[in-house]
Formats: sequence, structure tokens, C-alpha cells
Amino acid sequence: MSIRHLLLSMITALTVLALALAAREVIDMRQRNAGIDWLEHSNRISGLAQTASGALGRERGFTVLLLSSGSVSETLLEELRLIRQATDQAIMDLSSQATTTIRLSPEHPLVLELQEIRGLHSELISQRIIVDTALTGTPGSLEPDPQRWIGVVTRHIDLLHYLVNTSIPLVGDDSPHTVAHALLKDALFTLGELLGLERAAFSEILARDHAIDAIRHRDLDHLHSNILLTWQRADSLLERFSGQPDIRRAVRRFRTSLIAHHENLRANMIEASAAGHPYPVTANEWYDNATRSIDGVLTLSDLLGRDIDRQVHELRSEARTQFLLTLAGLTLALAAVVVGALTVRRRLLRPLLELERSANAISSGDLQQATGLSGRDELGRLARAFEHMRLSLLASAHERDAATHEMRKLNTAIEHSVSSVIITDEHGAIEYVNPQFTITSGYSPEEVIGRHVSILKSGHTPPGHYAGLWQTLHTGKAWKGDLLNRRKDGELYWESVSISPICDEHGRIINFISIQHDISERKRIEARLDFMSSYDPLTRLPNRALLNMRFSAARSQARRNTTKLALVTVGVRHFKRINDSLGSDVGDRFLCEIATRLTHATREQDTVSRLSGSEFAILLTDIRDAEETVELAHTLLNELRKPLYIDNHTLQPALHAGIALLPDDGDTLDQLLTSSSMALHQAERNGGEAFMFYTETLNAEAQSRLALESALRQALAARQLELHYQPKVELATGRIIGAEALARWRHPESMEYVSPERFIPIAEECGLIHELGAWALRGACEQNCAWQDAGLPRIPVAVNISALQLQQHGLPEQITAILHDTGLAPAYLEVELTESAVMDNPAEAVTALRRLKAIGLAIGIDDFGTGYSSLAYLNRLPVDMLKIDRSFISQLETDPGAAAIASSVIALAHRMGLRVVAEGVESPAQHDFLARQSCDDIQGFYFSPPLPAEQFAALLRAQSAPTRDDTSGTLRPSS
Repeated sequence: MSIRHLLLSMITALTVLALALAAREVIDMRQRNAGIDWLEHSNRISGLAQTASGALGRERGFTVLLLSSGSVSETLLEELRLIRQATDQAIMDLSSQATTTIRLSPEHPLVLELQEIRGLHSELISQRIIVDTALTGTPGSLEPDPQRWIGVVTRHIDLLHYLVNTSIPLVGDDSPHTVAHALLKDALFTLGELLGLERAAFSEILARDHAIDAIRHRDLDHLHSNILLTWQRADSLLERFSGQPDIRRAVRRFRTSLIAHHENLRANMIEASAAGHPYPVTANEWYDNATRSIDGVLTLSDLLGRDIDRQVHELRSEARTQFLLTLAGLTLALAAVVVGALTVRRRLLRPLLELERSANAISSGDLQQATGLSGRDELGRLARAFEHMRLSLLASAHERDAATHEMRKLNTAIEHSVSSVIITDEHGAIEYVNPQFTITSGYSPEEVIGRHVSILKSGHTPPGHYAGLWQTLHTGKAWKGDLLNRRKDGELYWESVSISPICDEHGRIINFISIQHDISERKRIEARLDFMSSYDPLTRLPNRALLNMRFSAARSQARRNTTKLALVTVGVRHFKRINDSLGSDVGDRFLCEIATRLTHATREQDTVSRLSGSEFAILLTDIRDAEETVELAHTLLNELRKPLYIDNHTLQPALHAGIALLPDDGDTLDQLLTSSSMALHQAERNGGEAFMFYTETLNAEAQSRLALESALRQALAARQLELHYQPKVELATGRIIGAEALARWRHPESMEYVSPERFIPIAEECGLIHELGAWALRGACEQNCAWQDAGLPRIPVAVNISALQLQQHGLPEQITAILHDTGLAPAYLEVELTESAVMDNPAEAVTALRRLKAIGLAIGIDDFGTGYSSLAYLNRLPVDMLKIDRSFISQLETDPGAAAIASSVIALAHRMGLRVVAEGVESPAQHDFLARQSCDDIQGFYFSPPLPAEQFAALLRAQSAPTRDDTSGTLRPSS
């Protein structure tokens, strides 16, 4: 332990000891004050008990006097009431001390005794009621019994006596003087009670004027003997208080009253009773005389109580004085400790701390701070020795600083280098590594110093590479290159390494220094770029560039082996629907699963590549003939068509494939891709065929479609298309109630009409359908406005909407804009959609049709009955009309099934409140059948083919009334 800590410990011990003594004194003071408080409180209880006892005794004697008298005046009753009030007040004052007693000593027996007083007081009140009935002469009252009343009050006084004995304290001050107080109080209480009993006994005898018989005489003698004995005991105790004038005067008065008068009066009454003479005093005179004696006892008791209060005051003063003296002594002791501590700190601890600071500064290399001590004592001499040592060390330090300045700069540069630095001996044993080496390799200096640098070898570098490295170094030349090393945790990493030999003055290699930089991230980026340039990032399949490279190698091998190559293009149908409905995450996982299945279903030498969003290409090598390709294609498609389970969704892939062979269908990858894509698209259009081989016919078809697409684009741009209008006739009246606008295109070279079934699918495939649909909507609205302006009957015009247009998000806004621009009311425009367009995505179709319905358009379902089980959704679609497909109408006369379907559709539509239009009506038999089935409207060549706008206007103008055959009443067929 240091001197400073030792001194501090001693000072702390002294302080703790002083505080402990102070705490003990405080505890003693509290205990002493508690004893004094209890002494004061018990004295108060004793005094109140004595007062209550005197009041009870007076009430007992006066009540016995009244009960023994023959008659009681109102004056006596009033005096009794005053005595009782004094008794009640004394008892209440005594009971009120219970709260203070509980606070000072909750477990003391006085608590229960004080609480019991209230119960006895209640009993006393009950006995008073009995006494009052006897005194007032109430009819039916009991005979007065003075002895019973004496017994009741005596029990109360006995309780007060017990309470006085219980309250006598011997804890606050156990001196003989205090014990004398307690004994004297008990004697005076007993004396007062005995005098009270004697007063009551003689009061009854005198009031009744009875002679004192032998038994009564014996009892009175016994009582008198107890009075004298008790007085002797009290008198002997009073000698101890003869020095107090008040007590001495009270004792003298009591002796005179008791001996000179009370004893003489008692003796005279005994003698008169024995001689049969009248008593010398009346009952009232006796009562007053006895009361004065008892009051003398009470006065003595009260003076004793005052003496105790005086002692309590003196004890409190003494305790307070003692506490103040103790506090002053403690303060002086603490002051002495503080002064001593400050002196020790100034004369001893501060110099020691200064010397310690100087020693620590010198040991840490700080030689600039001089020692500040200059005293002449031992510590001053020690300080001067320290200063001499500091100056010597400072001179040596300047010399070392000059010598090591350059070395420090070099060391700092190496320590803070971002490259790893390794210094080895001439054999490759590591002698030094910088902090960056630890960061890069994970090895601490302690783990590698002394070990060979080969600890960093990865095991993946050929031994010959290291042999060339050492050969270069041993010739005295530097070596540079990239090395694959291994960290402490086993991870491989790339480093760019530069190693240089260090020679001594004789040219002999003594060390090697290696500067290494971690280039793992650069290598990873290069590898990532290589991967991204050759692989698809989502499916991790080879991309088109890598496919092209592998195709070139496979083509050379096929030519050497005289085998064939097959390129299979696989397309996933309705992938956009999966992506849109389930989210891009499910769509990506769907494509990855397809890629995995393609990889597992192909051979090891084959290549699976992703071409675009949902198209894949498989390069099949070493193919002998087309039959082998068919088997592999079947295997692929069967594997791919198995259901997929992604996030609780069951997905059924719909796939088609196109196959092209090398060298039959092309010699380059681009040619084979073009050929297989043609075959794929044809397989998708055919629907039923899972895959198709490329043929020249497909090429011709593709060329034809390409030319037709180009011509269609030019026709739309030059507005060379036209709209024809086919009437919609009400079957019951033969009146034209509407028209259907149909796009017609005359080919610019052949000048012949191209079938809509030919150019509409092309428009959908090449994305022209939106432009074509907008053109048809605008043209139909403009033409209908022109007819209305010409005064022709106002009829709605229907325009067909394709599935792609229905999926267009802004279709309702586009139609609203066209209606606004042309001025046509929405009620005169109908839109028709095929059943397949609606059922392609029923949920989205319901939403889209409701938006169109909100504009105010009428909506019809075209080609109804061709499949898709759309009846389940029919009640959800906001449609107004169904058009029975022409395939059913054309077979009404030959196929009973078609007739049944047509009848069912008409009946179902009518039950749902929809109009029914039959399209393709061409014969009277068809017309008659539909009329019998209550079909609403018809379209077809039976009435009129689609007509140009001018001819339709002429027909509408000419048939302002129904055109009927005069004899048959049927519609007149068109000529």
C-alpha cells in the first residue's frame, strides 16, 4: 500500500470512528428521550387516574349517602349531577391518552387498559340509571342497594389502580428517587381508595341511623387498620421528599386533618354506637369531613406528579446539554482530522505526487517537464536528483531522435500502407509484417513471424510458377505478378504481388521485401462481367452470345462427324398473364423453374439458352435424323407440361416449340433461329400442335404475312381502309334497329378485298390492333353523326373490340374522347366483344366492361356459344345483348344439337333480361325457326350483306317502314 493510500486509510478510519461514536450518541439520545417521553406520559396517566379515582370515590360516597337517606331534594340531585360530570370528564381525559400511548409504545398493556375504561364507563352509566330510578321514587323501581353501588364503583377504581401500577415507569430513570415516586403514588392511591370506602360505609350508617353491629364493626376495624398501615407506608416514603416545601406543607396539613379531626370523629362515632347514644355528627358532616381528608391525599399525589414533571424537564435539559457537548466534541475531532489531512496533503502527499508525475513522465519518455520542488527537506533533495537525471536523459534523447528520424518516417509509411508488406530473410522466413497484412490475411504478426512465407499458398497454383518466381529473385531481379493465396480462415483471395531482393554492402541477398495488394474484388468484378456477357442473369442459362459460340463449335464437330444439329425454340404462352396476375416475383420463379426443367430434360452435350422474356432455345448436338429430334422434343415438352407449384399457386405451363435442322433449314445460328421461330409461331397459331418443324411453306407464309403487315401499316397511315355496315333487323317488325361496323381493306396491288380473318390476326400480332380499333371507333361515330345530321333514323352502331383492346387500360378514356370529339351520344354506340376475348381473363374483363358501361355504352357478346363455359360468368358481366355464333345458325336445318343450343341460348338470355341477335341468317328456314323461338334480332345475307356507308344510308332511307311480303308477312330477302 502506498503512503498516500495509507494516510487516506487512517484519515478515513478516524472519520468513520468519529461518525460511529456520533451515531451511537444519537441512538442513546433517542432512547433516553423515548424514556423521558414515557416517564412524562405515564406520570400524566397516573395523575389522571388518581383524579378519576377521586371523582369516582366522591360519586360513590355521595350516591350511597343519597340512597341511604329517606328523601332527596332537588339541590342534592343537582349536586350529584355535578359530581357525575366531574367523574365523566376525568374518565374522558384519561381515555384520550390512548392515542399517545399507542404512538409511544403500541404493545404496552396500557393500550388495552385505557381502551377497557370506556367499557366500564358504559357499565357505570347503566348503574346510574338504576340509582336515578331509586332516588326519584319511580314506580316499579328496584329497592336501593348501596353495597351493590359501592361494589360497581370499587371495580372501576380497582381498574384505575391497576392502570396506575402498569403505567409506573422504571425505564427512563431507574434511580431510587424515581422508585420512591412510583411506590409513593401507589400508596397514596391505595390510601385515597381506603378512605373513600370508609367514607361510603359511615355515610350509609349515619344516613340510615343504624347501630354498628359486630360484623360491621369488624369490617370497619379491618378497613381502619389498612388505612393506618397504608398511611405509615406513605409517610415513610414522604420523608424522602421533606426537602421540598410544597410537599412538606401538604403532608403537615394531611397529618393534622387525619389525626386531629378524622380519627377523633371516627372514634366518637364508634363509641356512640356502642353506648347506644346518638351519633355526634350527621351523615353530611361526616361526608364533608372525609372528603377533605381524601382531597388531602389527592393534593399529595398531584404534588408528586408535579415533582416528576420537574424531573422530566431536568432530564431533558441534561440530555440536550450532553448531546450538544458530544456534537461539539465530534465537530472539534472532525476539524482536527481535516486540518491534519490538509497538512499531510500539503507537506507530504503533494510533493510525493509531484515526484511520481516526474518519474512517470521520464519513464514514458517525456523529458520536457521540470520537477517543481525546491524544498530543503528530504523530498526537496530527492527532487533535485530527479531533475539531474531528467537533464541527462534529455540530452541522450536528442541524440537518438536525430539518429532515428529517417527510420521513423520509413516505418510510418510501411505501417500505414494500404498494401501488405512482408520482409523475409534470404530463405523466405518471415521477419516482419505490417498491420495491413493482418487485415488482409487474418494472421497476426505473432502467428507468422519465423514461419516460411509459403504459409499463404492456396494449393491451386502450379509448383512451376513458384519455381520461376524464386529463380527470378535469386538472380537479384524483382518479380511481379498475380498470386492466388489463402487467408487464415481458408478463404481464397487474389493479390497483385511485387517482390524485391535486398542486398548487403557485399551484394549478398539478406532479405526479401514483398508488397502485396488484395485484388479479389477486381477479380470478382471481372468474373461477374464475364458471366453477364455470356449468361442470363435470371435463369443463369447461356445467353445468345454464348449460344453462338457453342453453336460454332458444335457446327464444326457436326461437319466432321457428318451429323446434324437441331435448334428447338420453346415459347411459353400466356406468360404475361402470370406476370400481371401473380406478380413479377412469381413470374421470375416460374421462368427459373422452366429453365431448370429444360436443363434436366436435355443431354449433357446439349445447350439450353434463354433468348428473350419467355422464349428458350435448345441446341441439340449429334443428331442422326429427324425421328431422334422428335423423341427429344416429346421428352422436353412432356417434362415441361407438368404442373408447377409456386407459393400455393398451381401453374400449368402452356408450351409450343419450333424445330429447325442444320444444314437443311440454315447454316448460321441466325438462320436457324429465324426458321425455328417461324415454326414456333405456326404451332402457337394452330393451337393443337405441340411442336412443328420448319418448312418452305412456313417461310412463304411468313413472307406473305410480313408483306401483308407492311401493306397494312401503309394502308392505316394512308387511311385506305373503309367501314362497311351490316344492318341489324328486329325480327318481329322487320325494322332496321342498328348496324354493325365492319373493317374492309382493299389490297393496293390486287385491288381485291382482304378477308378480315386474314388481316385482323396480323394486326393483333404486330401491335396495329390498337390503331386499327381507334380508327374504326372514330369512323363509326363520325358516320353515325353524319346520318343523324342528314335526317335518317337514329340507330346505334356496333363496333367490335378485340381482346388486346379490352386489356388496354385507357380504353374507356379513349372512347369518351372520341364521343366528345364527334359529338355522338353514348346511347348510339355499342361495343361487341367475342366470347373468347371476355373469357381470356374473366376477372379483368368484368372490371373493364363495367368501366365501359359507366360511360353509357351498350355491350354485346359476339360469337356466343363457341366454348369457354362462359355461362358461369354471364350474370356477372354488364352486357345487354348476346349474338349467337353463325356456326350454330348455319346448322339449324341439319343438326338438332345446334338447334337445341340456339333455343337454350335464346331462352336463357330472355330470362336474364338480355336481347338475342342471330348472325349469319341466310335462309327462310333459319328465319322461321328463330321467329318461333322469339329471337329478338337477326343479321345476315337473308336481309342484307355489309354495305358501304352510302348504300346503307340509301337502305335506311328507303326502309323507313318494314319491308314485308304481302302474302307471307315475312321479311323480304335481299336480292
